[in-house]
Amino acid sequence: MARAKSQAQDRDRHSSEPRKALVSRKRHIDAVTIDSERVTVVHDLRSGNWDLRGLLIEVDWSSLWDLIVNYQNIIAGGGPDMTFVETKGLLETMIEDARRLCIRSPIFFRMTTRASIINSENTRYGINHGPIFKTLITSNGIKEIISLSAAYYNSLDTGTTNAIQQHIRPRFLQMIVFLLSLLNNEDLAEIRDFLEATYKLKADRRDIELLILKVVPLLSINPRVFLNALVPAIDGFPLECGSNETEEAHNDVWNILIKRILADGYLLPGTVDDLGRRSLSWIVKWPEDGFNSTLIFNNLQYAGRLRAINEIPPVEVHPSSDCTELTVVMTDENKYVISPKELDNIVYMTPGIYAM
Repeated sequence: MARAKSQAQDRDRHSSEPRKALVSRKRHIDAVTIDSERVTVVHDLRSGNWDLRGLLIEVDWSSLWDLIVNYQNIIAGGGPDMTFVETKGLLETMIEDARRLCIRSPIFFRMTTRASIINSENTRYGINHGPIFKTLITSNGIKEIISLSAAYYNSLDTGTTNAIQQHIRPRFLQMIVFLLSLLNNEDLAEIRDFLEATYKLKADRRDIELLILKVVPLLSINPRVFLNALVPAIDGFPLECGSNETEEAHNDVWNILIKRILADGYLLPGTVDDLGRRSLSWIVKWPEDGFNSTLIFNNLQYAGRLRAINEIPPVEVHPSSDCTELTVVMTDENKYVISPKELDNIVYMTPGIYAM
């Protein structure tokens, strides 16, 4: 009875204290469902005025995912703490990721896609799952990843030899350019000062597009489509309808474009065959068959103050002739070393026996 009385007194004491209750609060959800009747799918966001706009670009999931993860690994654990062999291997893997992305994501590497990315809002990269688009990363997410790379890049200036810098720095900058090609105007503008201060890259939109032309392999189905996409990407405005239908018109548009970028300090060098003509002999001439890829910009040079563009080589979808071994990632997600001569046959699944 004494114990029961004590328990009763404890209950009375606790009941006199202010009572606290748990209140169920609904979490605010910053998403809404829009009726499909109010959604319009277009190829060009500039074709109308919209309350909300978004650009969805389908890419190869595994290639882009691996590229982003490896990039984050190198900026998080790189620098003086990572050996040259480790850094070299990781960068070669990233370059292979970029090659796979080029081959498996043809829409992203069309010249006509550049203008869509540049002028887009809410830019998303992912895969199509029937009625659902699954986002892997956004332009804003890429911007945040790039902004975290300053410490690693600056660490290359200390504790490394010139030979190591010459090998690592250009390859790392190649990957930076690949990521920059994913940014829309708004996100690029937010890190403009960071890019110029850290990487010594002239970072206005026009300059970044010229950098992308040099480093990233872009294609079009024919020269007319190539020019119609090239001019808006660099100058920001489309060609007049019907002004680019003849070979003579192609030549005129090309000459004007090269003159304009020369005025900004960019020089497009060429061979004797490329430059040999009576007038404008210093300009790479528009060939009879035209250009349908950005390979012509591989040797683009800049004569201004921020010249890091001159140090960055183009990404080669196909390995160079002096390459004897190539690290690739197969569909089982394992890495193998193959002969570069066998890359195309393996990519196109040509039956045969290959040494790995």
